[in-house]
Amino acid sequence: MINALTFAELMAKLMDGEYTKTELREHTGLHHATVALYLRQLQKRRVVRVSSWHKDSAGRTYVPHYSMNADGLPDAKKPARVSGAVRSKQYRDRKKALELNRMMAG
Repeated sequence: MINALTFAELMAKLMDGEYTKTELREHTGLHHATVALYLRQLQKRRVVRVSSWHKDSAGRTYVPHYSMNADGLPDAKKPARVSGAVRSKQYRDRKKALELNRMMAG
């Protein structure tokens, strides 16, 4: 169960800057489902907003970063998904460059 001190820590962290759900979970010690629930409810009431989207560590998907919404701004728009054709072309280009690199190295 979340208590007032833990909720205050969550809110203080959000006032400091941008954080992911994982970072907030690690800071507060709350379960990820609890952090997600609180962020969803705070976002619904426009207290918190998605301030930006960043690629994950593997560079595949976008992760929302949350912050306080003192100015009443809307959520940042999620970047458009890359189509399958574009992903396939990027893969083929990487594969071709790797093969060329191996041939040049001998």
